[in-house]
Amino acid sequence: MDWLPTSYVPGAELRWLRSLLRHRAFRRKMSTAVTNRSWSEFRKRDIKLGVNLGTRKGRKLAISLGVFEVVQNMELLEVVERQIGEIEALLRKRYEGLNPVRLMMTIPGIGFLTALTLYAEICDIERFPSPDKLAHYCSLVPRVHSSGGHTSMDKETRANKWLKWILIEAAWSHVSFCPDGRLAKVFHEAYRRKKDKKKAIKIVARKLVNVVWGVWKYEKGFMVE
Repeated sequence: MDWLPTSYVPGAELRWLRSLLRHRAFRRKMSTAVTNRSWSEFRKRDIKLGVNLGTRKGRKLAISLGVFEVVQNMELLEVVERQIGEIEALLRKRYEGLNPVRLMMTIPGIGFLTALTLYAEICDIERFPSPDKLAHYCSLVPRVHSSGGHTSMDKETRANKWLKWILIEAAWSHVSFCPDGRLAKVFHEAYRRKKDKKKAIKIVARKLVNVVWGVWKYEKGFMVE
């Protein structure tokens, strides 16, 4: 009789993909934490090292300094970076040809891993009849409270934190890639009003939801303005 509300449950393949992408995100956070910890050790010893610890050459040079804590950090970083590489190779082998992923990659600032994360978390664009519905699911729509003729805005609705995170990251990249584009103008206008870059980029992320929805829904690549 359709009296009971239903909730969407992705298939086994999508659940596995979500898990693997979140596992990779955890590994990337671990890599960043270890790298930052190593730079902290350098600062304590007033060591100035102009290298990228994300490369083998940079890690090798850091190890050659003989700082015990840094040596262990570099050994751990080597393992984590190798694991991240293995995960990304597997993802590319299995999912690089997906049509929604290829379509979303036409949007400046959205690369393969970002597009794949959006695909894994959204699953099926037909679940969302409008960009507004998708934006709510992405936790990018503030709550509205009305009382006694007074209306106020609260924190965003809580739904999918992973989508919110990846869309904000994509928004930063898009503004960087298209400094003269429409969304960059939205960012600068929002920053002028709110004096807060984090709040401004959330507004851009909300607008980016419209772009993602349209590109995926209508299967048309993004056209640069």
